[in-house]
Amino acid sequence: MASLYIKKKNGAEAPVPERDVIEFLRASTTGWLGDSDIIALEYGVRSINTRFPAIEIGSFCGLSTNIISFYIRKYNKSNSLFCSDKWMIDYASWAGSGMKNLEPEITIENYHDFLKGSFTGNCRMFSRTNLPYAIEEFSDDFFLLWEKNKYAKDVFGRDVKLGGNVSFAFIDGMHTYDFAKRDFYNADKYLVKGGHIFMHDTFDGGPLEILVKEILKEGKYCVVMNNPNYLLRKEK
Repeated sequence: MASLYIKKKNGAEAPVPERDVIEFLRASTTGWLGDSDIIALEYGVRSINTRFPAIEIGSFCGLSTNIISFYIRKYNKSNSLFCSDKWMIDYASWAGSGMKNLEPEITIENYHDFLKGSFTGNCRMFSRTNLPYAIEEFSDDFFLLWEKNKYAKDVFGRDVKLGGNVSFAFIDGMHTYDFAKRDFYNADKYLVKGGHIFMHDTFDGGPLEILVKEILKEGKYCVVMNNPNYLLRKEK
């Protein structure tokens, strides 16, 4: 099983003990994943039983990306991982967050470069043996490329063809009803029966609670975990 490796003083490489890998990643990579989120990601990857790729909508600095990649290695899966992120923040959010007060040292443009650079560096460090195909697009545009089976150049400079069925999806893009709904149903078009979708920030009482209730009412998905975010399995 491929793992993470560290350099010894003599130049040899030694694997990081499996029990320490997740905490090692969390300490090294910016992100917002609780213990229960990581359990859901592991379950979703472990349950993959096809060779179709997994997809991640919203990657930020690569914490979830590298955790998914690690579990793909841990469970000896051959699946590729495709990611979609634009690493951008709109001006209203920028100003409202107070980040504008840090200009000119930090601007929207160099913050984008920082986030993207953090992601690529973290993936090269922690997922070098199964580097994800990360596409710098908003999710709507990513799924349009996927629908049309288009080729795209990923952030690591590789040309890759998008499209086809999907084995697992993690949705962690814009946490609003409209955006998350589009991301869910776009992923649903390609997710195989028995595949899982894990949606971040879908806890009861949260901004996406209504969306989850609407999805479950349709009867195509069942709840695997609600701890507190929802991991759903496609039944129909």
